[in-house]
Amino acid sequence: MSARMVPEASIAVPLLGRKLPEGGMLADAEVADALRGAIEAFVRAVEAGT
Repeated sequence: MSARMVPEASIAVPLLGRKLPEGGMLADAEVADALRGAIEAFVRAVEAGT
């Protein structure tokens, strides 16, 4: 088995001390934008096969 890192999809989400439930994370624009960007980068990497 092997793995490949996708740096653009590796993020730090600013959650420390915020005590956000799952829905709260998605409702928080900063967190949601970071997650969306990381997921989009991951999808692009998978689709490109690199």
